[in-house]
Amino acid sequence: LTGELLDTRARIRLAAKQPSLAIADAGEALKHEKTALRYFHMGMAMKEMKPSDGAMYFKEAKQRGLTTRQVHPADVSLFQESMK
Repeated sequence: LTGELLDTRARIRLAAKQPSLAIADAGEALKHEKTALRYFHMGMAMKEMKPSDGAMYFKEAKQRGLTTRQVHPADVSLFQESMK
């Protein structure tokens, strides 16, 4: 499985309310390449399970330069909230 596929599947699992499976996929995706969007998706998954860890991943996504344009439209409000 490629990092892109794992990251996409993590986002799908989040939509399906499966945060533990999303965390596993997002973690594997990050092993392939550490991108800002992958950190954001991991933050989304972690926020469901352990909010303080989610904040850590959101912070890393911000430091890596994540922008609104990179985020799916359904995630923009969470992006704006998490990047404060």
